Amino acid sequence: GLHLALEQARATKISWNGQAVASAPDGYYVDRSIETVALPPAKAGENILELVCPLTRRIGLEWCYLLGDFGVAGAGQSFRLTAPPSRLGFDSIVPQGLPFYSGALTYSLDVQTDRAGALRLHLPHYRAAVVRATLDGTQSQMLAYPPYTVDFAGVAPGAHRLELKLYIPRTNGFASLHQADEKLRWLGPDAWRTTGDAWTESYRLSPEGILSPPTLTLLSD
Repeated sequence: GLHLALEQARATKISWNGQAVASAPDGYYVDRSIETVALPPAKAGENILELVCPLTRRIGLEWCYLLGDFGVAGAGQSFRLTAPPSRLGFDSIVPQGLPFYSGALTYSLDVQTDRAGALRLHLPHYRAAVVRATLDGTQSQMLAYPPYTVDFAGVAPGAHRLELKLYIPRTNGFASLHQADEKLRWLGPDAWRTTGDAWTESYRLSPEGILSPPTLTLLSD
């Protein structure tokens, strides 16, 4: 399911492991200007993606994105494609195979209660824009503001499924990931125009995801 996401797809000649790829877009990624083009499957070992495009007043070099059902492992400047992670721990998703992921991510948790009551969920540490918590596919609530706590009323004894859908911001996909000035607090155009010690070849990634275990408390109705 590999796709290449890029701007000016129709003006770009695409080659994947020496094989010409039709540059007809079949969708878009995040923004309609970033079109997606289907790629042949990746092979084990090294894969070579080659893009040839004209540089004009209206066409310039922009970031490209490799999309698909895979994980990413590595650090610094060197990363490789891996199998997608099947489980996530309560920590940043960056070292768990999703360093550049941005978008919706759902954690599915099995919950067992021994009596009836109201189930209180508290998320002490997470990095996401908002979280939608859904119990058994019916009760759904949003967490966006302190104290990051919601209650589910009328929970019966037994097994339950709690889903936490995080809306991960686009930081690790679109931000100035080679900006090395840790004192910079405002991101604008100059954050991408870095020189000297403010630039690094390594990727500076931000922690995302549920960073510590949620707490669940069964209250009396």
